[in-house]
Amino acid sequence: METKTQRILSINPGSRYLGLAVFYGNDLKEWGIKTLRYHSLQERILYAKETVTDFSIRHAITALAMKKLHPSRSSKYLNTLVIKIKEHAQNSDLITYEFTLDKIKESLLPEGNANKLALIEEVTQRYADLALELENEKSKKTHYSLRMFEAVAVGIVCSHYLTREHKVVKQINKK
Repeated sequence: METKTQRILSINPGSRYLGLAVFYGNDLKEWGIKTLRYHSLQERILYAKETVTDFSIRHAITALAMKKLHPSRSSKYLNTLVIKIKEHAQNSDLITYEFTLDKIKESLLPEGNANKLALIEEVTQRYADLALELENEKSKKTHYSLRMFEAVAVGIVCSHYLTREHKVVKQINKK
């Protein structure tokens, strides 16, 4: 029985920026940041939906992975944006997964070294193509690329989760 490689669009949502990463299985294919440059909430929601649609079509995405917002670090506006992105993904037949930052850190940094710099460095160790981004991030006062690194981390966790899920299904089918 041949299994199809999961194609994951990973998003770290923010009120001004979307961190994005695309995975084909465990392979990181694309990463970056999209600026929500529009003024009204409706315009930003529309742009976010268009971004999800564009990536879904270009990469034949099968799953959407998102960083779950922390209630105390979120706003009504940002919550609305995330709800609309998830509704759009559901309408586009994408399976949606959410992972908290604590779950991401626990999965990628099991030794307890759970700060954002350690998370970024771990992600960079796994994907050497991100080394230049890491150096640029360390030299800046504003951490613009942090959203992108967290999106990559979400994608890694989702990819591992889906891989484990497929192994369980294969074992059940063999019985």
